[in-house]
Amino acid sequence: MATLQDAFVANAAGAPYPDLGPYFSPPENPQQHGICTNQKVHSADYMNFSIFGMAIIFSVGGLIIIASYTIEPFVGWLQKRRRLDSYSRLEWCTNETTQLQRLANEEIGLGVWDRIDETIPVTGRGDLLAVLDLTDPKHPRLRAPPVPYEDEFHVGSLKVAQDSPEPGEADQDKIVREDIQETEETTMETQVRQDSEEDARAQDFQANGPVSHR
Repeated sequence: MATLQDAFVANAAGAPYPDLGPYFSPPENPQQHGICTNQKVHSADYMNFSIFGMAIIFSVGGLIIIASYTIEPFVGWLQKRRRLDSYSRLEWCTNETTQLQRLANEEIGLGVWDRIDETIPVTGRGDLLAVLDLTDPKHPRLRAPPVPYEDEFHVGSLKVAQDSPEPGEADQDKIVREDIQETEETTMETQVRQDSEEDARAQDFQANGPVSHR
């Protein structure tokens, strides 16, 4: 098809190269010459377009884009401000993709969420969201993400630091234990001495009887 179209153009315009001149017959009369010079062929070197048409397309398209980004937030703000049909508004927001993702993550206890009643909820900085549980590839689920190695190492270091006593704390505990032990020993010695004195008085009373003081 391309060769046939090119043949019609070459026949009207003449041989494209001088070497091909013998294979082309020029117009033999004014009528044939007029037909060859009046041929209109689309050139690939140029392109025609309508400025008016492009202006219409860009104007209408821009209005549609602006309307899609402004009408819904404005209507939602108006409903929220005047408390008009709050259930429908919340249901509309909740069925958004980001809200459905929030519901799925919140159901398994992940994320501290903010702006929940808006179109795009956000989580706290550094919150990890759910990953796919492919234990059953035919029934994928969401599960909590694994703890990163850095966080696990940091938590382990904190635990070891909490379990290990601070410098000087062990010596202070030892001093307190020694004081308690010394107090207990002193109390026991005092009790034994009092018991011995009472036994001596009882034996003296049995041997000599009551002693009268004048």
